[in-house]
Amino acid sequence: MGILVDNGPGPNFRQTDKPSEVGQGNVWYNPTSNRTSMADGVDYWGMIPVGVAGYISDGGGLSSIDKMLFSIESISSISSNIGSAGGHGGAVHASTAGYVMGTYYGNNGVWKVTFSTDATSSVATMVLGGARTSTCESGLAGYSGGTTQIQKLLFSGEAISSITSTMGANHEDGGAVQANYIYGYFFSGQTSGTYLDRLTFSSEVITSTANGLGRDSYRATESSSAGYGFGYTSAVVDKLLFSTEVWSVLVSTLAAAIEDAAGMASSSRGYCCGGVGAATTANRITFSSDSIASISSVLSASRVGPSAFENPN
Repeated sequence: MGILVDNGPGPNFRQTDKPSEVGQGNVWYNPTSNRTSMADGVDYWGMIPVGVAGYISDGGGLSSIDKMLFSIESISSISSNIGSAGGHGGAVHASTAGYVMGTYYGNNGVWKVTFSTDATSSVATMVLGGARTSTCESGLAGYSGGTTQIQKLLFSGEAISSITSTMGANHEDGGAVQANYIYGYFFSGQTSGTYLDRLTFSSEVITSTANGLGRDSYRATESSSAGYGFGYTSAVVDKLLFSTEVWSVLVSTLAAAIEDAAGMASSSRGYCCGGVGAATTANRITFSSDSIASISSVLSASRVGPSAFENPN
């Protein structure tokens, strides 16, 4: 049995090299990554959440939230909402709550969904507006792109600030993923050109490369080894391999051409939810095979430009 450690990027992280422990409670596991030192000085293996549920919020001027149980891929609405009409915003998760971070519809608030109760509350106000769809998280904070400036939501105090380092391009209406809570990648968007911006969480320094995709209305999700991007009025799914930072195209495609969807993931599957062309549909990406299929359960309403996040516990 691995050693239980606290204060990591989620509850009850476990140092382990035992695949048999995957899926047992709050065990996080990635057999291919190297050990990396987090802010608290404890060494962890690279980690991704096992995950029990995903949340699909707002979109198309809605304030409601749907919840997907990953184990059975069932979708239902929760009773709480984000308090005002939303869409074209982003979302991140901490260990105990998810956060919807602003929307394009003039709602610059940050709304919190507490996982234990599915209750919502307003906790902060964003500094910058725009279609801030490109969001990702470290273990300690959530990061929202949208302009060349990244805003940071510190989970411990639920306060918003802007980091000093800036991106090489504006990723408004673009996508972002996190790589094992070490890096965040921001890509595509309305005026992004071909920039791929990598944020190192420990230093909050951004490195820009010309290895982006230059696609608009684009969203993403991730596995432990790769990011998956979709949208741009297309059924194609692009894959960013973290180890090389090189893109490729999956053979399997979405059920329909989409744009303005939302992405979330369990440890073994990613989900592309809603969007123009598939507003009530969720497509599943199986990470082990990179195969794609639509799930039978549907969203409670037509969601164009929703945001999505996971409960990692």
